[in-house]
Amino acid sequence: MRVVSRLRDATRSPQRLWWFGVRVVRLALRGELPGMLARLRACSPDATEYRAWLRESVDSPEVAPTASPWREVRVDLASETARARVAARLAASLPAPNAGADAVLWVGADVAPDASLAGRFAAALAAFPDAQAAYADYDHLDAQGRRERPVLASAWDAEQAFERNPCGPLLLVRDRAALTASERAPAGEAISAAVAELAATTGARVLHVPGIACHAIGEVPDSGVEWRLRHARRGVEAARHRGADVGFDSGSAPTVRFRAPAEVTLSVVVAVRDRAELLRRCVASLPVALEGRAVEIVVVDNGSTDPEVASLCRELARARSLRVVPRPEPFNFAALCNAGTAQASGSVLLFLNNDARFASPDGVAELVALAARPWTGAAGPWLFYEDGRVQSAGVLVGVNRTATSALAGFAPGDAAAVGWSASRRRVSAVMGACLAVERRKFTAVGGFDEGFAVSHNEVDLCLRLERAGYANVVTPYARVLHVEGASRGYEVEPAERVRLAEEEGRFLARWGKRAAATDPAHHPWLAREGNPFDFAPGPVAAGPRLGWSAGDD
Repeated sequence: MRVVSRLRDATRSPQRLWWFGVRVVRLALRGELPGMLARLRACSPDATEYRAWLRESVDSPEVAPTASPWREVRVDLASETARARVAARLAASLPAPNAGADAVLWVGADVAPDASLAGRFAAALAAFPDAQAAYADYDHLDAQGRRERPVLASAWDAEQAFERNPCGPLLLVRDRAALTASERAPAGEAISAAVAELAATTGARVLHVPGIACHAIGEVPDSGVEWRLRHARRGVEAARHRGADVGFDSGSAPTVRFRAPAEVTLSVVVAVRDRAELLRRCVASLPVALEGRAVEIVVVDNGSTDPEVASLCRELARARSLRVVPRPEPFNFAALCNAGTAQASGSVLLFLNNDARFASPDGVAELVALAARPWTGAAGPWLFYEDGRVQSAGVLVGVNRTATSALAGFAPGDAAAVGWSASRRRVSAVMGACLAVERRKFTAVGGFDEGFAVSHNEVDLCLRLERAGYANVVTPYARVLHVEGASRGYEVEPAERVRLAEEEGRFLARWGKRAAATDPAHHPWLAREGNPFDFAPGPVAAGPRLGWSAGDD
């Protein structure tokens, strides 16, 4: 558990143990300790918690519109019997189609419509009349007809759409090309075809309408392997249309595989201070070459006093492309990374903590290929603690004051973690412990801001990349074990707490408006304090959203 690892680190010296205890007491006095402990043992709410939250907190259903927002409802199921059954249920529950509307509502599963369905979509299209498509959230009904397992979607994310359907069993389509693609698709694949067509379109205006619009009876067909296999083939064509070098892996888990162009080279920038054993493990997890090209390692030595570090670097340099950049100055992660970049030669930069190591060298190739795509800003892996729990699956901005790691403390088998691991996804930021970015993009936005010496530097970088029009992405196909705190310990000293507060203030001064809004990868119904996958307290009302305010999606 993370609590155990933090306590173990605190016992490295009496002074650290003292300040660890002081920190716990201060958190308790400020009332923050319960929230921190909740994050350390985070998990998804169960069905009982969901039903209790619905009774007390959900916003009232929209009033049904006098005119339907669609001209036609089409049920797209492979079984003719199921198709007729669902069509009859929808006809009895929904307002009559409106011949003057320009949208088609596709239904891709056995669902019962929520009373708010038509109202939610009508209000969304009224707010965004130029939207090309719209989707909403859904939940499931158990054998007794009770609601469970809500699927709360992110804002529109083409990254997910390359591999899966992120829109659920309902999709309101107005875009002519997407409608044509859905009409030509085989039975049961209309939504898949429309989603892939939208993913191929740079700047597609696709609305997420927060709120449960329908209730799935049984499993949604698009979760099956065969369905995902066919969708991933469409995703390959969509990504190719966007300018990526891409292929297809038809294994047990169908995957769109991106490839780095032949001219791409890689430099790995690692900042160190002593702890030679960490550097050895870190470097050992990296491939010697990437598609025939040597992987350059730039070690930025921040004043090591242990002679074993210099000895190890000489040893590694005999077998690999490795150089050492001396920077014996007060620790500033951003400055160290910028110094390493100045001495690196690769077209793609991989910033890697010395206390991090790849589970497989394939993860390096995955990050490089993603970073080299025309639309990508930063690319990051899933980070894991030593006990196997997730440390980070991307960063949510505006949660826990400034930003927080998605799924921190979750078991990989938890429902939320399984849902996030189903595909790559766009996020606002990735963790600096392992971050890949093209040099030209990194340089264009000014590199790391050295005013963020320790914290928030990677989030600030990612938000500047986003503002420049790039999409940051986290991938489950690259997994990194990160021994959090092994290099520098934790923020428990008084001076460290002051510095952290200053950096938080600097971050909010720059990105306060962004932090005040719901992160596009998050959901308005979910908590912004404590565990970000708990339900938010109090009544929740949220309007439709297009997603990231900058970037091409």
